This record gives sequence, C-alpha cells and structure tokens, in this order.
Amino acid sequence: MDYEKHPSPAEHPMVSVRELAGRGYPEDMLEAIKGHADYLGVARETLLAKTFYAVDDSPASSWPAP
Repeated sequence: MDYEKHPSPAEHPMVSVRELAGRGYPEDMLEAIKGHADYLGVARETLLAKTFYAVDDSPASSWPAP
C-alpha cells in the first residue's frame, strides 16, 4: 500500500498502519503489518502475523495479478 511512495524505515509500514487504523481495521491486523518490518521489533505471535511475514517478501508477492 505504501512502500512505493514511502520506502524509508521512518515511514514504512507506519503510513499504512495509521491509514488502516483510521479506517477501523482490527489491532491484530495492524500488529501483523508492523511485524513484517524487522526494524520495528514487533513480535510475530499470531498466525496472521507469521503468515504475513512469510509471504510478504516472497517472489509470489511481486507477481502481477492475472
């Protein structure tokens, strides 16, 4: 959502987290998003957080949609 416009560690992924929080997304989803950025030090404790981390930088995540 924001990496292309906000790739710096100071902004990514917090720009998205703030936007999604403002739209009422659940806290577990916001924590999973924060957890994919190793430099934030957020523990990946839920299945959602672990899954998001596992697939976020996989080659499949950069494939174009059909």
